[in-house]
Amino acid sequence: MAGESVSGAGKLPPAIVRSLGAVKRLTREAANAGGKLVSGERILSPAEDSLSYTTSRTIRADVEGLKRVAETGQLQISALQNAIAGLDRIGDTLGTLRSKVLGSAASNGADTGAIQAEIDQLVAEIDAAAREAKLGGRSLLDGSSTIRSVRSINAAGRSTPFRIDLGQSIAQAPGVQEVRVNRLGAGGPVRLLDDGRRVLSLNVSVIANQRPRRAFLSLSPGTAGSFAEFRVTGRLGSTTLRLVSTEATAADVFTFTFNPAAFNEQSQDTGVVFSGDAPTTNLGLVPLGFRGDEFIKVELLAFDHAGGTAARFSNFGAPSTHALGATAAAFNRTGFAYVNGALVELSGEYGNTVHYKDNGFDIEIDVSTFNLDNPAAASTSDQINILLDQGNAGLLDSGSNESSTVTYGIRDVSANALGRSPKHSSVTVARGGRPSHVYIPGAAFSHYGNKQLGVDAVADLASGGKLDLDSGRLKDALRVIDRAVSQTVAERARLGNYQTMFMEAVSRAETKLGNLASADADIIGVDAASEIANLVQAQAGIGVTTSMMSTMTAIQGTIFGLLRP
Repeated sequence: MAGESVSGAGKLPPAIVRSLGAVKRLTREAANAGGKLVSGERILSPAEDSLSYTTSRTIRADVEGLKRVAETGQLQISALQNAIAGLDRIGDTLGTLRSKVLGSAASNGADTGAIQAEIDQLVAEIDAAAREAKLGGRSLLDGSSTIRSVRSINAAGRSTPFRIDLGQSIAQAPGVQEVRVNRLGAGGPVRLLDDGRRVLSLNVSVIANQRPRRAFLSLSPGTAGSFAEFRVTGRLGSTTLRLVSTEATAADVFTFTFNPAAFNEQSQDTGVVFSGDAPTTNLGLVPLGFRGDEFIKVELLAFDHAGGTAARFSNFGAPSTHALGATAAAFNRTGFAYVNGALVELSGEYGNTVHYKDNGFDIEIDVSTFNLDNPAAASTSDQINILLDQGNAGLLDSGSNESSTVTYGIRDVSANALGRSPKHSSVTVARGGRPSHVYIPGAAFSHYGNKQLGVDAVADLASGGKLDLDSGRLKDALRVIDRAVSQTVAERARLGNYQTMFMEAVSRAETKLGNLASADADIIGVDAASEIANLVQAQAGIGVTTSMMSTMTAIQGTIFGLLRP
């Protein structure tokens, strides 16, 4: 009997065992409810619901990607806001600068120094605005955020610039002269340099049969002593041209008096330039540039001749007689280039710019005009190499494809760059088999009033520059300012488009974030009221069970005490 009692004392009564099991279960339930309340999730492991758990984790990965879209988008919006504000500041300064230059024309000589000092200050203000528009420590408008390219670059990173950087000369070879990378896209071979940087290469070519053609009209003098007066009209305006024959030198070829330099000085106002071997041959007229909308129109306004011989000043081709008011016209033909295999029409201020906009790219490529003058010349091929670690990058969505990222450059609008245009010579210089390709020797280039266009910038208006007030080139200075204003407005519009893209991307990301958070909550989100009830119920159950176990243990102790001898 005593042995049985001792043996029985080593075992827990069934009620106690059941109570202990209940406490363990209720403790687990309380911990589970508490964990769900803390995490906000009703499914804490794949074992509870593998499909819902996996779906939730996928949604959360998407949420993280969208957060990066929103963060990078906001960063780019801030950068673009700063850049646009800087462009607005530069635009206001250019307006003031134009007023000062115009005012100098009406001032007396005593005011020139004071006005030039104000112009110098305004030019410096443009540089300050370009330099002070920043995101963090990097300037946005002084070229620091520009995507640059070179003709070639070897594995060690040694680069060769484009052949033409600051204009053209008769001796320079054809090819790409300047590149403006507005946006990078997808496509084109990419290679690695030794230092890990990536380089994107694009091929550019102008095929012989895709070259633009400039229009041509020739005017031949009539009999000795006669004269004729013409109205010459081009894309940019009109001027009057008067020719006077002095003597006969050969059949239907006469020496005439004509000032080609004075005529060509007007080329940026008329869009027409003189081209010819010497003043004893037919006078040739060609459009200023290669654009498809350029033309020449000539009208005979007046003529006189000696000995009653008919004047032949308006023989656009073979010698013939024309009445007053007779007109003739000729039109350019647009040219094309191939970039990365895509056919692109030549455009731009002088018709020598290739604007490549395929596959997400936005690149403006200026080609030398010399290789465009001669249809017999070989095809022109060149390459541009772009370092891919430049510019500004932001996300448009959380996808993994290349179109998800926008990498863009910001134009250099410092005073030394602003106002420049694609470099262009105002004369046809190549010898060819057609009358529109007449050779002018290098020594006679300036003699004929021809210019290297596009090489002047706003910085040249400062003291000592090519366009300061002492230079007397008021009209050229105003052209540079007007071009600078157009460039500023165009850049502002382009950056505004990017800003809109990023604002829309951020808005889409935030909307998706809300939707995904709601979906995740529906799939795996905790029911707080239910879990609080479960937690309270489990804790209450633990309390009751524990109290009961204490009572049963006390009763058991009392019974064991009574049973002891």
